[in-house]
Amino acid sequence: MLIRLFEWEDQPWLPRRLRGYLTELLRHQVGEVYLPALPILTRWLAANECRHVVDLCSGAGGPWPVLAAAMQESAPTVLFTDIHPYDGPVPADRGGYHPVPVDARSIPAELVGCRTIFTGLHHFGRAEARELLRRAADERVPIAVFEFTEARWRNVLGMLLSPIVVWAQTPAIKPFRWGRLVWTYVLPVVPALYLWDGIVSHLRSYRVADLESLATGLDRDGYGWEAGRVIVPSGGAPITYLLGGRPAASAGDG
Repeated sequence: MLIRLFEWEDQPWLPRRLRGYLTELLRHQVGEVYLPALPILTRWLAANECRHVVDLCSGAGGPWPVLAAAMQESAPTVLFTDIHPYDGPVPADRGGYHPVPVDARSIPAELVGCRTIFTGLHHFGRAEARELLRRAADERVPIAVFEFTEARWRNVLGMLLSPIVVWAQTPAIKPFRWGRLVWTYVLPVVPALYLWDGIVSHLRSYRVADLESLATGLDRDGYGWEAGRVIVPSGGAPITYLLGGRPAASAGDG
């Protein structure tokens, strides 16, 4: 059920402030969502000796601040990047935010490090996603992709309640912004954009079989791929993942 529709947040003309409200909302929500995948992430980091990570499609920082805090001293430094760079505060004690736009399909040579993408691969069509993965394999750069969105109708239907979630969570989002209150409660543009983009994200997200298909034929000498799905016992959103780089023993929880 892969359906390619547009997302408002992808549009270059979307006002910077509205984009910031959306990315800050996502950062607030996904901070702990990816913790169940932490054993897989740490296994991949160790197998590929990743001490520095270039995070792609970072938005306002995504889950890395929470994941790095959970990893403590073993956490790598992280350079956040995005084609629409975020200009707000991002924890920078173990990295920073690259101020220049970075297209995940064409990484500048000076940005050296293992690559991660959280909740971002679905923004690319099959040809673009495969090219992104091919470049990583050809350059022998380890890459890890994680997504909690999934192309299932129950997820799409569940998004219909998302405006209520946005209204409930907004007071806790940091940093505090008066404009966020206006565009969420007085003029509910943020909940409307979030509802549409959330539905579209689920509809065009890749399943494990799709990820395996995207990576087919991209093995290189000493460079392979692993796709899987983390089932969250508490009933949370399952996490799909694709790991590229050196092979490593399975963590047994995906």
